[in-house]
Amino acid sequence: MRKIVFFANTSWYLYNYRLRLAFFLKERGFQVYFVAPRDDYTRHFISSIEYLEVELDRKSTNPLTEFFRLIKIARAISSINADIIHNYTAKCVLYGTLIALISNTNLVVNSVTGLGHIFISRSMKASILRFLLRSIYAVYGCFKRVRFVFQNKDDLSQFAKLEKLAANPVSIIPGSGIEISKNKKAQKNSKSILFASRLIKEKGIFEFIDALKILKEKNINFQAFIAGSLDKGNPSSLSQKELNELLELKLFTYLGYVDHLQAEMAKAEIFVLPSWREGLPKSLLEAALEDCALVTTNVPGCREVVKDDYNGILVRKESAEEIALALEKILASDELRKKYTQNSYELIKNKFSEEVIFKKTVNLYELA
Repeated sequence: MRKIVFFANTSWYLYNYRLRLAFFLKERGFQVYFVAPRDDYTRHFISSIEYLEVELDRKSTNPLTEFFRLIKIARAISSINADIIHNYTAKCVLYGTLIALISNTNLVVNSVTGLGHIFISRSMKASILRFLLRSIYAVYGCFKRVRFVFQNKDDLSQFAKLEKLAANPVSIIPGSGIEISKNKKAQKNSKSILFASRLIKEKGIFEFIDALKILKEKNINFQAFIAGSLDKGNPSSLSQKELNELLELKLFTYLGYVDHLQAEMAKAEIFVLPSWREGLPKSLLEAALEDCALVTTNVPGCREVVKDDYNGILVRKESAEEIALALEKILASDELRKKYTQNSYELIKNKFSEEVIFKKTVNLYELA
């Protein structure tokens, strides 16, 4: 029985994005281990997946602290004696690959699941971190046991040196896969708009609010909902004060963090994700399968899911005016919304389903 480790910076990530893949692998004879810090989501899989708790702080850059954490993580992962280590998120790629190379693991798969704050920020610190990340990834890619996976071509283009020097072809696997089902659809709330994401600036939360202001000024009828929580581990997270100020505008109903988001998506007519950059946003796929028309930005990751005026509308990044126009257009036409939702189903089934994504992923594991 081959052993595989999934290593990520939160149990939340493994539960939301890799649990169904883990079950799929177990059915095919793999022994799967989750390695991540303990959080509120660990309890959801701890009885069905082998789990090792590690200490990992995604914000920390203290060399001494990180060195001792790396030693502890290395001991934990090495104790499994895995055939394959699959690393998710940047710090796990950095640490997990080093551990795998030292411990002679047969295969290391590194998933670059979106580039996030480091590649969006224009700060000097972010520039230095970008340079270091590109350089280390390029060195890791030179090893024959290491394979890199990106979620879209735009993200891969940020790592030209890695692509050039890599001992193996760099793969593109769009997302973590989504279950295709034809459940009975819920009754939609009329003129309803849902924004669901972590409340960080790069998700376009402020542009969305400004778009709602424009709709209100035009006396356009709508009801808006925001689902999501503050992300204190992210430097771009809204503060509690900023959230309170937005709530005072009384433009939307705030749902807070929602555990089963599909239930809210099922009630919404339009789903909005005005993000500045994504890997492959699963929320867009989930919303489309719940018959939501999609409005999102013409940026990496988002434009892989939405084809403009085919299954949704693409808008310029950081443009509240274009978001408002897109929402106004869909709110005014039930026929247009139905056209977008019907087209989404076929696109997702053929390109992003679990059947498609899991097959591509397992093909990589077969190289071990």
